[in-house]
Amino acid sequence: MSRRYIVAHGAYIGDEHEVLLPDGHEQMVRFYAQPGDSIDVGESFAMMFATAQGREFNIPPTPQTVPNYYLGKCDDMTLVRLTALLHGEPGIEEDSVQILGYHLPDRMRLCGDPLSSGCSQGEHSCDGLLGVFRGIPIDISCCRIKYGDKTTHVSDPAEYFDEASYEVLKRWIDHLEGEAQPYSGDFARWFDLQGQKIQSYVLTHPDLARWQLRRAAWSASNGFKDGAALGVFMSLETDHFNIQYYAICLGEGGEFTYRLDKEQLALARGVHLFRTNKERFIEEYRERSEETRRCLNSYPGIAAWAWLELLKQQKHPYSNGFPATFDSLPDDAKKEIGKTKAGMAWQHGRVWWKVTRAAMDGEALGEYLASAEMNATTMHIMSELGKNTSYLVKRLGPGQTVLARGVYIFLSNRSAFADHYALSNAAEREILCRHEGIDAWDRAGRPRN
Repeated sequence: MSRRYIVAHGAYIGDEHEVLLPDGHEQMVRFYAQPGDSIDVGESFAMMFATAQGREFNIPPTPQTVPNYYLGKCDDMTLVRLTALLHGEPGIEEDSVQILGYHLPDRMRLCGDPLSSGCSQGEHSCDGLLGVFRGIPIDISCCRIKYGDKTTHVSDPAEYFDEASYEVLKRWIDHLEGEAQPYSGDFARWFDLQGQKIQSYVLTHPDLARWQLRRAAWSASNGFKDGAALGVFMSLETDHFNIQYYAICLGEGGEFTYRLDKEQLALARGVHLFRTNKERFIEEYRERSEETRRCLNSYPGIAAWAWLELLKQQKHPYSNGFPATFDSLPDDAKKEIGKTKAGMAWQHGRVWWKVTRAAMDGEALGEYLASAEMNATTMHIMSELGKNTSYLVKRLGPGQTVLARGVYIFLSNRSAFADHYALSNAAEREILCRHEGIDAWDRAGRPRN
Protein backbone atom coordinates (compact mmCIF):
# COMPACT_ATOMS: atom_id res chain seq x y z
CA MET A 1 0.00 0.00 0.00
CA SER A 2 1.49 3.36 -1.01
CA ARG A 3 2.26 5.92 1.68
CA ARG A 4 -0.21 8.67 2.54
CA TYR A 5 0.87 12.20 3.47
CA ILE A 6 -1.32 13.82 6.13
CA VAL A 7 -1.34 17.61 6.48
CA ALA A 8 -2.98 19.26 9.50
CA HIS A 9 -2.60 21.60 12.44
CA GLY A 10 -1.66 19.67 15.56
CA ALA A 11 -1.26 19.97 19.35
CA TYR A 12 -1.77 17.84 22.45
CA ILE A 13 -2.90 18.17 26.09
CA GLY A 14 -0.33 16.94 28.56
CA ASP A 15 -2.44 14.92 31.02
CA GLU A 16 -4.30 12.74 28.51
CA HIS A 17 -3.65 9.08 27.76
CA GLU A 18 -0.93 8.45 25.20
CA VAL A 19 -1.51 6.39 22.10
CA LEU A 20 0.12 3.03 21.43
CA LEU A 21 1.20 2.89 17.80
CA PRO A 22 0.85 -0.29 15.68
CA ASP A 23 3.62 -2.79 15.07
CA GLY A 24 6.27 -1.51 12.70
CA HIS A 25 5.51 1.99 13.90
CA GLU A 26 8.95 3.26 12.83
CA GLN A 27 7.86 3.04 9.19
CA MET A 28 4.07 2.93 9.55
CA VAL A 29 3.71 6.28 11.35
CA ARG A 30 6.27 9.02 10.74
CA PHE A 31 6.10 12.63 11.98
CA TYR A 32 7.96 15.38 10.15
CA ALA A 33 8.22 17.65 13.19
CA GLN A 34 10.34 16.89 16.25
CA PRO A 35 8.42 16.29 19.52
CA GLY A 36 7.52 19.64 21.04
CA ASP A 37 8.22 21.55 17.83
CA SER A 38 6.14 23.33 15.25
CA ILE A 39 6.46 23.01 11.48
CA ASP A 40 5.79 25.76 8.95
CA VAL A 41 4.44 25.83 5.42
CA GLY A 42 7.86 25.90 3.77
CA GLU A 43 9.18 23.00 5.79
CA SER A 44 6.06 20.86 5.25
CA PHE A 45 6.21 21.34 1.51
CA ALA A 46 9.97 20.89 1.39
CA MET A 47 9.84 17.54 3.19
CA MET A 48 7.00 16.22 1.02
CA PHE A 49 8.85 17.53 -2.02
CA ALA A 50 12.01 15.67 -0.97
CA THR A 51 10.06 12.48 -0.29
CA ALA A 52 8.39 12.70 -3.70
CA GLN A 53 11.84 12.87 -5.30
CA GLY A 54 13.03 9.84 -3.33
CA ARG A 55 15.51 11.95 -1.37
CA GLU A 56 16.89 10.62 1.91
CA PHE A 57 16.67 12.90 4.92
CA ASN A 58 16.46 12.56 8.69
CA ILE A 59 12.90 12.00 9.84
CA PRO A 60 12.54 12.12 13.64
CA PRO A 61 12.35 8.59 15.09
CA THR A 62 8.86 7.57 16.18
CA PRO A 63 8.56 6.05 19.68
CA GLN A 64 6.06 3.30 20.46
CA THR A 65 3.80 5.71 22.32
CA VAL A 66 3.01 9.33 21.45
CA PRO A 67 0.52 11.99 22.67
CA ASN A 68 -2.98 11.68 21.30
CA TYR A 69 -2.73 14.74 19.08
CA TYR A 70 -5.68 16.94 18.31
CA LEU A 71 -5.60 17.49 14.55
CA GLY A 72 -7.37 20.40 12.86
CA LYS A 73 -8.22 21.79 9.43
CA CYS A 74 -5.31 23.20 7.46
CA ASP A 75 -6.60 26.61 6.34
CA ASP A 76 -3.40 27.73 4.65
CA MET A 77 -4.39 27.91 0.98
CA THR A 78 -0.75 28.30 -0.03
CA LEU A 79 0.06 24.85 1.32
CA VAL A 80 -3.11 23.37 -0.17
CA ARG A 81 -2.10 24.65 -3.62
CA LEU A 82 1.49 23.50 -3.18
CA THR A 83 0.59 19.94 -2.28
CA ALA A 84 -1.41 19.65 -5.50
CA LEU A 85 1.88 20.10 -7.35
CA LEU A 86 3.20 16.87 -5.88
CA HIS A 87 0.76 14.70 -7.84
CA GLY A 88 2.58 12.74 -10.47
CA GLU A 89 5.90 12.64 -8.63
CA PRO A 90 7.40 9.17 -7.95
CA GLY A 91 5.48 7.56 -5.09
CA ILE A 92 2.78 10.26 -5.10
CA GLU A 93 -0.61 9.14 -6.38
CA GLU A 94 -3.70 11.30 -6.86
CA ASP A 95 -4.99 10.59 -3.35
CA SER A 96 -1.60 10.35 -1.62
CA VAL A 97 -1.81 13.79 0.00
CA GLN A 98 -4.65 13.99 2.55
CA ILE A 99 -5.40 17.41 4.06
CA LEU A 100 -7.74 17.91 7.00
CA GLY A 101 -10.65 20.10 6.00
CA TYR A 102 -10.36 19.07 2.32
CA HIS A 103 -9.94 15.31 2.01
CA LEU A 104 -10.53 14.53 5.69
CA PRO A 105 -12.86 15.99 8.37
CA ASP A 106 -12.10 19.40 9.86
CA ARG A 107 -11.19 17.83 13.24
CA MET A 108 -9.74 14.45 14.14
CA ARG A 109 -7.73 12.79 16.89
CA LEU A 110 -4.68 10.66 16.25
CA CYS A 111 -6.63 7.88 17.99
CA GLY A 112 -10.38 7.99 18.47
CA ASP A 113 -10.52 5.73 21.54
CA PRO A 114 -7.10 4.99 23.11
CA LEU A 115 -8.61 2.98 26.03
CA SER A 116 -10.59 0.56 23.85
CA SER A 117 -9.47 -3.07 23.74
CA GLY A 118 -8.11 -2.81 20.20
CA CYS A 119 -6.54 0.67 20.28
CA SER A 120 -4.88 0.03 23.65
CA GLN A 121 -3.03 -2.88 21.99
CA GLY A 122 -2.06 -0.87 18.92
CA GLU A 123 -4.81 -2.50 16.81
CA HIS A 124 -6.65 0.62 15.72
CA SER A 125 -10.14 0.40 14.24
CA CYS A 126 -11.32 3.74 15.65
CA ASP A 127 -12.45 6.88 13.83
CA GLY A 128 -9.12 8.54 14.52
CA LEU A 129 -6.34 8.98 11.98
CA LEU A 130 -4.74 5.65 12.89
CA GLY A 131 -8.05 3.81 12.42
CA VAL A 132 -8.92 5.51 9.13
CA PHE A 133 -5.49 4.59 7.69
CA ARG A 134 -5.15 1.23 9.40
CA GLY A 135 -2.49 -0.86 7.69
CA ILE A 136 -1.39 2.07 5.51
CA PRO A 137 1.96 3.81 6.12
CA ILE A 138 1.46 7.52 6.84
CA ASP A 139 3.68 10.61 7.09
CA ILE A 140 2.14 13.30 9.28
CA SER A 141 3.00 16.95 8.77
CA CYS A 142 1.67 18.80 11.83
CA CYS A 143 2.91 20.73 14.82
CA ARG A 144 3.68 18.56 17.88
CA ILE A 145 3.46 21.22 20.56
CA LYS A 146 1.61 21.17 23.85
CA TYR A 147 -1.35 23.53 24.13
CA GLY A 148 -0.14 26.80 25.67
CA ASP A 149 3.55 26.16 25.06
CA LYS A 150 5.72 28.37 22.92
CA THR A 151 8.39 27.00 20.61
CA THR A 152 11.69 28.50 19.58
CA HIS A 153 12.14 26.02 16.74
CA VAL A 154 13.21 27.60 13.48
CA SER A 155 13.08 25.30 10.47
CA ASP A 156 15.81 25.25 7.87
CA PRO A 157 14.31 23.90 4.65
CA ALA A 158 17.71 24.21 2.96
CA GLU A 159 18.50 20.60 3.85
CA TYR A 160 15.61 19.41 1.65
CA PHE A 161 16.69 21.39 -1.41
CA ASP A 162 19.88 21.69 -3.38
CA GLU A 163 22.14 23.64 -1.03
CA ALA A 164 23.62 25.83 -3.76
CA SER A 165 20.17 26.79 -5.01
CA TYR A 166 19.05 27.67 -1.51
CA GLU A 167 22.08 29.91 -0.98
CA VAL A 168 21.32 31.64 -4.28
CA LEU A 169 17.74 32.15 -3.10
CA LYS A 170 18.86 33.80 0.13
CA ARG A 171 21.12 36.17 -1.79
CA TRP A 172 18.28 37.07 -4.16
CA ILE A 173 15.95 37.86 -1.25
CA ASP A 174 18.55 40.28 0.11
CA HIS A 175 19.12 41.73 -3.37
CA LEU A 176 15.39 42.25 -4.01
CA GLU A 177 15.04 44.70 -1.13
CA GLY A 178 17.12 47.30 -2.92
CA GLU A 179 16.31 46.48 -6.54
CA ALA A 180 15.08 49.45 -8.60
CA GLN A 181 12.90 47.24 -10.87
CA PRO A 182 11.52 44.60 -8.49
CA TYR A 183 8.99 43.17 -10.98
CA SER A 184 11.12 43.06 -14.12
CA GLY A 185 14.71 43.16 -12.86
CA ASP A 186 17.28 40.54 -11.94
CA PHE A 187 15.24 38.73 -9.33
CA ALA A 188 12.14 38.52 -11.56
CA ARG A 189 14.24 37.08 -14.39
CA TRP A 190 15.86 34.55 -12.04
CA PHE A 191 12.45 33.54 -10.66
CA ASP A 192 10.99 32.98 -14.14
CA LEU A 193 13.83 30.61 -15.01
CA GLN A 194 13.12 28.27 -12.08
CA GLY A 195 10.98 25.16 -12.28
CA GLN A 196 7.43 25.17 -10.98
CA LYS A 197 8.19 23.45 -7.68
CA ILE A 198 11.16 25.66 -6.84
CA GLN A 199 8.99 28.70 -7.63
CA SER A 200 6.28 27.31 -5.39
CA TYR A 201 8.70 26.79 -2.54
CA VAL A 202 10.12 30.30 -2.96
CA LEU A 203 6.59 31.70 -2.66
CA THR A 204 6.02 30.06 0.72
CA HIS A 205 8.04 32.98 2.09
CA PRO A 206 5.37 35.59 2.97
CA ASP A 207 7.40 38.53 1.63
CA LEU A 208 7.87 36.79 -1.71
CA ALA A 209 4.22 35.68 -1.83
CA ARG A 210 3.27 39.35 -1.53
CA TRP A 211 5.88 40.22 -4.15
CA GLN A 212 4.17 37.82 -6.55
CA LEU A 213 0.76 39.44 -5.91
CA ARG A 214 2.17 42.92 -6.48
CA ARG A 215 3.94 41.75 -9.61
CA ALA A 216 0.69 40.35 -11.01
CA ALA A 217 -1.03 43.70 -10.38
CA TRP A 218 1.92 45.55 -11.91
CA SER A 219 1.74 43.41 -15.05
CA ALA A 220 -2.05 43.72 -15.41
CA SER A 221 -1.97 47.52 -15.08
CA ASN A 222 0.88 48.30 -17.50
CA GLY A 223 3.31 49.05 -14.73
CA PHE A 224 0.71 50.76 -12.47
CA LYS A 225 -0.15 53.23 -15.22
CA ASP A 226 -3.64 51.96 -16.10
CA GLY A 227 -5.96 52.37 -13.13
CA ALA A 228 -8.99 50.89 -14.89
CA ALA A 229 -7.07 47.74 -15.81
CA LEU A 230 -5.87 47.43 -12.22
CA GLY A 231 -9.43 47.76 -10.91
CA VAL A 232 -10.67 45.09 -13.34
CA PHE A 233 -7.76 42.77 -12.44
CA MET A 234 -8.48 42.97 -8.73
CA SER A 235 -12.21 42.45 -9.24
CA LEU A 236 -11.49 39.12 -10.96
CA GLU A 237 -9.60 37.74 -7.93
CA THR A 238 -11.32 34.88 -6.09
CA ASP A 239 -8.76 33.86 -3.46
CA HIS A 240 -9.90 35.31 -0.10
CA PHE A 241 -6.38 36.15 1.07
CA ASN A 242 -5.52 37.87 -2.20
CA ILE A 243 -8.77 39.88 -2.09
CA GLN A 244 -7.96 41.12 1.40
CA TYR A 245 -4.39 41.94 0.45
CA TYR A 246 -5.36 43.94 -2.64
CA ALA A 247 -8.04 45.79 -0.65
CA ILE A 248 -5.35 46.92 1.79
CA CYS A 249 -2.99 47.88 -1.05
CA LEU A 250 -5.69 50.02 -2.66
CA GLY A 251 -6.88 51.62 0.57
CA GLU A 252 -5.81 54.91 2.11
CA GLY A 253 -2.05 54.79 2.56
CA GLY A 254 -1.87 51.39 0.84
CA GLU A 255 1.04 50.32 -1.29
CA PHE A 256 -0.69 51.04 -4.61
CA THR A 257 -1.62 54.58 -3.55
CA TYR A 258 1.85 55.94 -4.12
CA ARG A 259 2.47 53.89 -7.27
CA LEU A 260 -0.40 55.44 -9.27
CA ASP A 261 -1.06 59.10 -9.96
CA LYS A 262 -4.15 60.70 -8.43
CA GLU A 263 -6.41 60.15 -11.45
CA GLN A 264 -5.44 56.54 -12.03
CA LEU A 265 -5.76 55.75 -8.33
CA ALA A 266 -9.33 57.10 -8.30
CA LEU A 267 -10.06 55.08 -11.42
CA ALA A 268 -8.63 51.87 -9.94
CA ARG A 269 -10.68 52.25 -6.77
CA GLY A 270 -13.84 53.20 -8.66
CA VAL A 271 -13.67 50.40 -11.23
CA HIS A 272 -12.91 47.83 -8.54
CA LEU A 273 -15.87 49.00 -6.45
CA PHE A 274 -18.15 49.26 -9.49
CA ARG A 275 -17.48 45.61 -10.35
CA THR A 276 -17.62 44.22 -6.82
CA ASN A 277 -20.10 46.36 -4.86
CA LYS A 278 -22.46 48.33 -7.11
CA GLU A 279 -24.59 49.76 -4.29
CA ARG A 280 -21.60 51.22 -2.47
CA PHE A 281 -20.18 52.51 -5.75
CA ILE A 282 -23.41 54.41 -6.48
CA GLU A 283 -23.37 55.99 -3.02
CA GLU A 284 -19.78 57.16 -3.43
CA TYR A 285 -20.21 58.26 -7.05
CA ARG A 286 -22.96 60.69 -6.07
CA GLU A 287 -20.61 62.30 -3.55
CA ARG A 288 -17.69 62.66 -5.97
CA SER A 289 -16.64 65.91 -7.62
CA GLU A 290 -17.33 66.53 -11.29
CA GLU A 291 -13.64 66.08 -12.00
CA THR A 292 -13.59 62.65 -10.34
CA ARG A 293 -16.77 61.64 -12.14
CA ARG A 294 -15.25 62.52 -15.50
CA CYS A 295 -12.26 60.39 -14.58
CA LEU A 296 -14.46 57.43 -13.59
CA ASN A 297 -16.52 57.81 -16.75
CA SER A 298 -13.46 57.00 -18.84
CA TYR A 299 -14.20 53.36 -17.96
CA PRO A 300 -16.82 52.12 -20.49
CA GLY A 301 -18.90 50.26 -17.92
CA ILE A 302 -19.19 53.28 -15.63
CA ALA A 303 -19.85 55.65 -18.56
CA ALA A 304 -22.67 53.36 -19.72
CA TRP A 305 -24.15 53.16 -16.21
CA ALA A 306 -23.99 56.97 -15.79
CA TRP A 307 -25.72 57.52 -19.15
CA LEU A 308 -28.46 55.01 -18.29
CA GLU A 309 -29.01 56.82 -14.99
CA LEU A 310 -29.38 60.05 -16.95
CA LEU A 311 -31.81 58.35 -19.33
CA LYS A 312 -34.16 57.61 -16.41
CA GLN A 313 -34.55 61.36 -15.85
CA GLN A 314 -35.55 62.23 -19.43
CA LYS A 315 -39.12 63.17 -20.30
CA HIS A 316 -38.22 63.44 -24.01
CA PRO A 317 -35.34 60.97 -24.51
CA TYR A 318 -35.27 61.33 -28.31
CA SER A 319 -35.14 65.11 -28.50
CA ASN A 320 -33.89 68.25 -26.74
CA GLY A 321 -30.30 67.32 -27.42
CA PHE A 322 -30.28 64.12 -25.34
CA PRO A 323 -29.39 61.78 -28.25
CA ALA A 324 -26.20 63.83 -28.68
CA THR A 325 -25.06 62.65 -25.24
CA PHE A 326 -25.18 59.10 -26.55
CA ASP A 327 -23.42 59.99 -29.79
CA SER A 328 -20.55 61.59 -27.84
CA LEU A 329 -19.82 58.41 -25.89
CA PRO A 330 -16.89 56.14 -26.86
CA ASP A 331 -17.83 53.08 -28.89
CA ASP A 332 -17.02 50.74 -25.99
CA ALA A 333 -19.51 52.57 -23.77
CA LYS A 334 -22.18 52.40 -26.51
CA LYS A 335 -21.65 48.65 -26.73
CA GLU A 336 -22.12 48.33 -22.97
CA ILE A 337 -25.36 50.30 -23.20
CA GLY A 338 -26.54 48.08 -26.05
CA LYS A 339 -26.15 45.03 -23.78
CA THR A 340 -28.81 46.32 -21.38
CA LYS A 341 -32.57 46.08 -21.90
CA ALA A 342 -33.05 49.79 -21.27
CA GLY A 343 -30.24 50.73 -23.64
CA MET A 344 -31.46 48.45 -26.41
CA ALA A 345 -35.00 49.76 -26.03
CA TRP A 346 -33.80 53.35 -26.26
CA GLN A 347 -31.74 52.67 -29.37
CA HIS A 348 -34.65 50.95 -31.10
CA GLY A 349 -36.99 53.71 -29.97
CA ARG A 350 -34.62 56.32 -31.36
CA VAL A 351 -34.73 54.65 -34.75
CA TRP A 352 -38.51 54.53 -34.66
CA TRP A 353 -38.67 58.18 -33.63
CA LYS A 354 -36.46 59.11 -36.57
CA VAL A 355 -38.64 57.09 -38.91
CA THR A 356 -41.93 58.57 -37.78
CA ARG A 357 -40.53 62.09 -38.07
CA ALA A 358 -39.30 61.29 -41.58
CA ALA A 359 -42.44 59.42 -42.52
CA MET A 360 -43.89 62.36 -44.45
CA ASP A 361 -40.90 62.06 -46.76
CA GLY A 362 -40.80 58.62 -48.40
CA GLU A 363 -37.51 59.33 -50.17
CA ALA A 364 -35.75 60.24 -46.90
CA LEU A 365 -37.22 57.18 -45.19
CA GLY A 366 -36.02 54.84 -47.94
CA GLU A 367 -32.52 56.33 -47.82
CA TYR A 368 -32.43 56.03 -44.05
CA LEU A 369 -33.45 52.36 -44.08
CA ALA A 370 -30.85 51.57 -46.73
CA SER A 371 -28.08 53.13 -44.65
CA ALA A 372 -29.19 51.94 -41.17
CA GLU A 373 -27.90 48.80 -39.52
CA MET A 374 -30.36 45.94 -39.89
CA ASN A 375 -31.71 45.05 -36.45
CA ALA A 376 -35.02 44.21 -34.81
CA THR A 377 -36.30 47.77 -35.16
CA THR A 378 -35.45 48.31 -38.84
CA MET A 379 -36.80 44.86 -39.70
CA HIS A 380 -40.03 45.82 -37.95
CA ILE A 381 -40.23 49.04 -39.94
CA MET A 382 -39.71 47.14 -43.21
CA SER A 383 -42.52 44.80 -42.19
CA GLU A 384 -44.79 47.79 -41.45
CA LEU A 385 -44.09 49.24 -44.90
CA GLY A 386 -45.43 46.03 -46.44
CA LYS A 387 -48.80 46.26 -44.66
CA ASN A 388 -51.27 48.57 -46.36
CA THR A 389 -53.22 48.99 -43.12
CA SER A 390 -50.23 49.79 -40.87
CA TYR A 391 -49.88 53.08 -38.98
CA LEU A 392 -46.74 53.93 -40.93
CA VAL A 393 -48.36 53.40 -44.35
CA LYS A 394 -51.37 55.46 -43.32
CA ARG A 395 -49.06 58.24 -42.15
CA LEU A 396 -47.04 58.18 -45.39
CA GLY A 397 -49.87 57.90 -47.86
CA PRO A 398 -49.80 55.74 -51.02
CA GLY A 399 -47.31 57.79 -53.02
CA GLN A 400 -44.74 58.20 -50.27
CA THR A 401 -45.03 54.49 -49.37
CA VAL A 402 -44.19 53.54 -52.97
CA LEU A 403 -41.21 55.90 -52.90
CA ALA A 404 -39.93 54.65 -49.54
CA ARG A 405 -40.07 51.01 -50.61
CA GLY A 406 -38.52 51.71 -54.00
CA VAL A 407 -35.65 53.88 -52.76
CA TYR A 408 -34.76 51.29 -50.11
CA ILE A 409 -34.68 48.45 -52.67
CA PHE A 410 -32.82 50.59 -55.23
CA LEU A 411 -30.03 51.46 -52.75
CA SER A 412 -29.82 47.98 -51.25
CA ASN A 413 -30.08 45.63 -54.24
CA ARG A 414 -29.99 47.00 -57.78
CA SER A 415 -30.86 43.69 -59.42
CA ALA A 416 -33.90 43.21 -57.16
CA PHE A 417 -34.96 46.80 -57.90
CA ALA A 418 -34.86 46.13 -61.64
CA ASP A 419 -37.43 43.35 -61.11
CA HIS A 420 -39.44 45.58 -58.75
CA TYR A 421 -39.45 48.42 -61.30
CA ALA A 422 -40.52 46.10 -64.11
CA LEU A 423 -43.58 44.99 -62.10
CA SER A 424 -44.56 48.60 -61.22
CA ASN A 425 -47.30 50.37 -63.16
CA ALA A 426 -46.78 53.71 -64.96
CA ALA A 427 -48.02 55.81 -62.01
CA GLU A 428 -45.70 54.03 -59.58
CA ARG A 429 -42.72 54.45 -61.95
CA GLU A 430 -43.40 58.15 -62.18
CA ILE A 431 -43.31 58.37 -58.36
CA LEU A 432 -40.11 56.32 -58.18
CA CYS A 433 -38.36 58.57 -60.69
CA ARG A 434 -38.71 61.52 -58.33
CA HIS A 435 -35.54 60.10 -56.78
CA GLU A 436 -32.58 61.45 -58.76
CA GLY A 437 -30.70 58.17 -58.60
CA ILE A 438 -33.64 56.13 -59.89
CA ASP A 439 -34.37 58.68 -62.62
CA ALA A 440 -30.74 58.55 -63.81
CA TRP A 441 -30.81 54.75 -63.67
CA ASP A 442 -34.00 54.69 -65.77
CA ARG A 443 -32.50 57.06 -68.35
CA ALA A 444 -29.34 54.91 -68.53
CA GLY A 445 -31.30 51.91 -69.72
CA ARG A 446 -32.12 50.30 -66.39
CA PRO A 447 -28.88 48.27 -65.78
CA ARG A 448 -29.25 45.39 -63.30
CA ASN A 449 -26.01 46.19 -61.48
